[in-house]
Amino acid sequence: MQIRTNIKQANKIKELIKKECANYMNGNCILLDTNCPQMNCIYSVLCKYFINSVLPSDKELYKELLPDAEETSGLYNKVCKYCNKQFTSDKKNEQYCDKCKDKVKKEKARLRKQKQRGKCHAF
Repeated sequence: MQIRTNIKQANKIKELIKKECANYMNGNCILLDTNCPQMNCIYSVLCKYFINSVLPSDKELYKELLPDAEETSGLYNKVCKYCNKQFTSDKKNEQYCDKCKDKVKKEKARLRKQKQRGKCHAF
């Protein structure tokens, strides 16, 4: 599988390889025992290990390079039920963005406790 890239994407890929690739060490690919071929390639992504293991860690770049891979990758575009903003999630049933998740959790806990206290007939 070969993925076409532009120079901006290629620079992001090189940064990602340096930071995240387990097989990259001092400019060399441990698996190939030579220079990393992906570091010299500007207009495409060649390495299957990079595509499958490293690229999914940068969700934005992953969506740019593989827009049709949403269902297989586990990335889902969602709309938050609380603030109505779009967000990307790796969970299929997630309903709230990261900012609203805690707010909704606190609100539900508050309502649950109120209901529980209403049922208490101790006094």
